[in-house]
Amino acid sequence: MLIDPIPAARKVIFQSPWTTLEALDVKGAAQPYYRLVEPAGVICVVLSATGDFVMVRQPRPAIEGYTLEFPAGSIEDGETPTDAVRREVLEETGLTLAHAACVAAAQAIPNRMHCPQRLFVGVTALSAAAPGKDLNAETVIVPRHDFLACMQREGAHCVVAIGAIKLAELTWALDLFTAPIQTITQAITTAEAAPERIC
Repeated sequence: MLIDPIPAARKVIFQSPWTTLEALDVKGAAQPYYRLVEPAGVICVVLSATGDFVMVRQPRPAIEGYTLEFPAGSIEDGETPTDAVRREVLEETGLTLAHAACVAAAQAIPNRMHCPQRLFVGVTALSAAAPGKDLNAETVIVPRHDFLACMQREGAHCVVAIGAIKLAELTWALDLFTAPIQTITQAITTAEAAPERIC
């Protein structure tokens, strides 16, 4: 028998600026179900104007090390997901997005967390990164042909963004690793202008 996914009650056990731990009373469950709740956020697969991936290396105390990820962050009060993704990319890489399209809404770890994410693919106005405002993020340019080897060397810390790559490829019927940057930019621009936008 399936349990009812809608909790009868919830209680905050712990709260910080970054996360909240809740205990949920779930009908059909013998004990409370615990989940982490994080603010809604955005993740952006960023391509430079010349077609390289733009990523950030940053410290992550949760895994006691550094990760190589695509730019991401929380949606602030009053922001749309598109506003947030533009701000996060600028803060972390120093680059301005010329175009950005949302390809999906997602939950990264739905069995343990409530953390709604909007997944974007964007292309920058310039090819060279400037220093970002986030002093804990180092911009790393990864050639598309080297992405797989880079993930094998560094670890695939950006699996949700890798899902965004695949969803974009399926939606736009193109290969983000081999298509000319002009073709990718056109797909993003068309998606931005679509009246039935996903996010």
